[in-house]
Amino acid sequence: MTRCLPFFLGLLLSTGAIAQPAGPPVPTANAEAKTKQAHAQLTRKLKEAIREGFKHHDAEMHWSIFSEQATFTFGRTRTPDSRDYTRARKEEADYLKRMWSIPVSGQEDVYFRKLQIERKVDRIEVYLEIAFHFFGGNRIEGREYVFEPGGSGAPPKALRLRSWPLFQAMGPDIKKYTPAFWKGADERAEKAVNEKDRPLAYRLTYLIEARWIAKALQLAKIEVKNNPRNVEAWKAVGALSFELGDHVSSKSATRTARKLNPKVELPKALQ
Repeated sequence: MTRCLPFFLGLLLSTGAIAQPAGPPVPTANAEAKTKQAHAQLTRKLKEAIREGFKHHDAEMHWSIFSEQATFTFGRTRTPDSRDYTRARKEEADYLKRMWSIPVSGQEDVYFRKLQIERKVDRIEVYLEIAFHFFGGNRIEGREYVFEPGGSGAPPKALRLRSWPLFQAMGPDIKKYTPAFWKGADERAEKAVNEKDRPLAYRLTYLIEARWIAKALQLAKIEVKNNPRNVEAWKAVGALSFELGDHVSSKSATRTARKLNPKVELPKALQ
């Protein structure tokens, strides 16, 4: 964080006293009102973009809040770690286009909580938690947006988005993503990496649970190299490459899986 430089000594007045340094400017009522209004507008647009994208797959509304240079980072917690991965805007757009090819069920809904906005000199930071409800379950995730400040009539645009899971319920399977959960998941993933005699699907289950996505892809690629006719391994390469934003490799892997077995079942987003 930038620290303020020490105050310089004021010029001596003719009386011999030292001039007191000026304090920070006191916001006027008008400035405070404008800031409050700007925050309200940003909150409304942000919620609308999230809601319409999730409930109706409205790509135009979803992308209306993002800069052309936006990046999307997916982590395990609010604090970055080595398991994070990032998609550029084009990669994220391709990802959502394929995911949103799956029609909505009509049971989607979204709720917001703990929204905080902090305006800084060169950016606006927004933190919030979002509960997504859908057919068969729900999930809660945390998000941090960094917006450019806008100005001259131009609205703020999001330059960066970081998201991480907080809770998930899929039928009877409930996960609370606490530090204890990640500690246990890491231990299970580490064990699975070393159990080389186990089937690939078994090992990937624990790596994906721990969000070791890049490591899971590495293991799947080793498997197809050693056993190039393993259809399930090619499916895994396709799915994991898709998650990491490598759509060229994803499509190539799924084509190979289909070539080996024309009847192979693939998720709609990978077809």
